[in-house]
Amino acid sequence: MKTLAIPFSPPLQAHNAGLFVSPGYGIHPDRVISTYELILVRSGTLQMEEEGVAFAVNAGETLLLWPGLRHRGTRDYARDLSFYWIHFEMGRSGRGGREALRVAQHARPGLPVRLAELFHRFLDDQEGGNLLPGQGGLLVGLMLLELGRPAAPVRGDSLAARAEQFIAAHFGRGIHAGDVATALGRHPDYLARVFRGVFGCTLSDAIHRRQIAEARALLRESPAPLEEIARACGFAESRYFRELFFQREGMSPRAYRQLYMRQHINTR
Repeated sequence: MKTLAIPFSPPLQAHNAGLFVSPGYGIHPDRVISTYELILVRSGTLQMEEEGVAFAVNAGETLLLWPGLRHRGTRDYARDLSFYWIHFEMGRSGRGGREALRVAQHARPGLPVRLAELFHRFLDDQEGGNLLPGQGGLLVGLMLLELGRPAAPVRGDSLAARAEQFIAAHFGRGIHAGDVATALGRHPDYLARVFRGVFGCTLSDAIHRRQIAEARALLRESPAPLEEIARACGFAESRYFRELFFQREGMSPRAYRQLYMRQHINTR
């Protein structure tokens, strides 16, 4: 059988990563480290400063700390705080250049769930001893690409935008396309045409996309039974939830959970 050999020397080198879960006391240490550190806050607010510049990093936001610069916590850890972290360094081939990716130090990625999944992939392979040479750098690169991705254009149609906002707020109630139309006081067929014209998908697809995204997050981060997760995402029947999840993700909810079950959790 033929194999393809690819010469590969990544400009990024990952070190270690973890998930910090606040014990309800303590403060981030005052220190200078020799690597970059990327933080994604999962819940709560992380209060920090780097060289006197203060940051309040909320859930779904990221903070990138520079090597050789002093950083420290400015407030004690709140009880609800948790965040992912990873240390990495960058070789000379990864610095500068006209085509270099530009990443803001304090950012809010458009899809933090995708960034969280990359963290979980790294943590699972790290804890399982399956992190291959070069793989860590590739995963860090994908994380930074998520941060450098251009913001999605603002949707111009206010009716479609209101429909999307309603779905985001109520998908956990098991709503259907007709419920969205009723809530907005529009005919279902008219709203369906407008929504598809703006977002390129049906209302049902948009609802299912939100439900499955929430299910992925719960499967990664919650030990709750599958039936409970299905209800929390708006599915009255767990069987339909499993079928739809497999259809969209290519694996069962249980297999997805096992893929992301290992992670290094620290409280200091």
